[in-house]
Amino acid sequence: MVRKIILSAGLIAAAGMLAGAGASNASVQTFSGFFPATGADASTIAFTFDSTNNQIQVNIQNTSGAVSSIGQAISGISFALSGFNGSLSVDPDALVGYEGDSTPENTLLSNSELHNPWQVAGTGGTFALGNPKIIPGLSAGKGYPTAAPTDLVVETISSPNGSIMAHDPSLFGTGTNGADGVTFTLDAPSGSITASTAVAGNITVYFGTGPDSFAYDHLLGTPTPVPAGGELPTPATLPLVGGGLLGLGILALRKRRRLSQRR
Repeated sequence: MVRKIILSAGLIAAAGMLAGAGASNASVQTFSGFFPATGADASTIAFTFDSTNNQIQVNIQNTSGAVSSIGQAISGISFALSGFNGSLSVDPDALVGYEGDSTPENTLLSNSELHNPWQVAGTGGTFALGNPKIIPGLSAGKGYPTAAPTDLVVETISSPNGSIMAHDPSLFGTGTNGADGVTFTLDAPSGSITASTAVAGNITVYFGTGPDSFAYDHLLGTPTPVPAGGELPTPATLPLVGGGLLGLGILALRKRRRLSQRR
């Protein structure tokens, strides 16, 4: 069975933060979600729209904690785009993450090197990105080494039961011990990504191996532009951006108070 979660939009301003790969004509839109039944954290999804390279990078983090069953692993997402007219394809050579049974292995793999390479498909601005053996609308994939779907996204695995071991290898993030999420690079036609391109309408994250699929009504925002010549913050540095901006605000407030006391 596939579990679904609602994702709420959080727009993260880069504001001069220099980290990660350079992207002078790009914007980032970040969503965090929770399990409706429990309220527990489930995932964080970040979309980076790069009009220079005609690409959308989708970073997927499983934030549900240590995974022990396949129902806790992310198998795909669905989303809608506004300000976009074209098709998408997963870049086969862009690095994604690490495969592993209970812990990540040492080799960072591209999408084409995964046992079950992820795919993206869609029409009319609505797309599905995920494991092709699970998500509706995607082809069955190459199915190596077994017919069972593999490469579902986790952060860590603890006390795994038979369900998750039957679907190994899992897909771990690029950070320490599988953190920071996996990143899929989506190629778009030349000129199709513009300043107005954004995730709009509904976004759904799928957990587990079932074929269930439906949309959630949820109003989302528009991307926050990165200043020309600036670089996008990586997921690991986003909290630092917020902390830095908060610190600057506190210092400014203290300065104004000192000035007013002198008058």
